[in-house]
Amino acid sequence: MEIVGNIIDMSISADNGGFTLLELIVAMVISMFVMAAIYTLFRSSSELFVSQEQIVGVRQDIRATLSMIAHDIRMAGLDPARSASDAGIASANATSLHILYDEDGDGACDTDLDYLYVSAEDALKVQTGGGGGYQPLVYDISSVGFTYVLSDGSTTSTPTDSSMIRMVGIQLCGKIDGPYSEKYDSLQCFNSTVRCRNMGL
Repeated sequence: MEIVGNIIDMSISADNGGFTLLELIVAMVISMFVMAAIYTLFRSSSELFVSQEQIVGVRQDIRATLSMIAHDIRMAGLDPARSASDAGIASANATSLHILYDEDGDGACDTDLDYLYVSAEDALKVQTGGGGGYQPLVYDISSVGFTYVLSDGSTTSTPTDSSMIRMVGIQLCGKIDGPYSEKYDSLQCFNSTVRCRNMGL
């Protein structure tokens, strides 16, 4: 009788000291689901963080480019010596703009900038000095739009006489490139209207 009691006590102790196979499997499955959820959350947060950094970069590039073009538009036609006959806006349309001005006042246009949007490369390019080829100014540009307010108050994107231009409207739209560009709505558009201070004087 004493031996049977000892065997029962031992089996009870063994049951209380560990997990069954079923319990281990259930715990492993739960752990896998928890780890999968954590990984999904981490991956989503990482993608969002990277895409937001890229979007901020696109915004900064567009703002810097807008500031640069706006400065040149304000300077277009500057001719302190009144002898630079080509000073002004040489040509203009919806996706390109050619600006000349005499910055140092020596009677010749030392600044000659030709902005051109190349859609096939998603880039806004610039050519300086009237030659040498176009160099990229900013990438990841999905669209560029120039509009012009003329001396008679009308607005057009294709002025026939560029000497009549008094204001230039600029719209630059950019979008991040890479694997997150389609997943996140990253299109960024900025507008600016700039008065040509030296045109029509």
